[in-house]
Amino acid sequence: MKIFILLLLSLSLFAFEGKKVYECVSKYQIVGGAPHEFSEDEQQKRLFQLVFNQKKTKLRTSDGMMYMLAKSKSKGKLYINKTQINGRTIIYKIKIASANGLYKSVLVRGYGNLVNEYAICRVHKSKGSKKDAASSKEKES
Repeated sequence: MKIFILLLLSLSLFAFEGKKVYECVSKYQIVGGAPHEFSEDEQQKRLFQLVFNQKKTKLRTSDGMMYMLAKSKSKGKLYINKTQINGRTIIYKIKIASANGLYKSVLVRGYGNLVNEYAICRVHKSKGSKKDAASSKEKES
């Protein structure tokens, strides 16, 4: 747990912005009130991307789900997506927890929270952007 806290403190902090693609990786899952840290392989399987709209009232994830901003009494912004499956209402939630972290959870009415994960996000850098940056530096000199 100490390593995880050091990792959080060493990451550069940023605020989420609209119209930027963020790459997020789930670091741990809360099971029975205790955190379970994911291995490197599990983290790579749980990698996802998200994009906020300009006003930050909606976000879309790489699996195609659209989340809407919801009113919340707790700190941080809460985005939800409600769907009906087999007569059950399933609520997918993404809650902004810190400048670069968020909580993902899935709530099923009558069963409670089934999944609770904490993810760390950073701005996604495409492979072409490094080449573009290098070529623009060459042009300046």
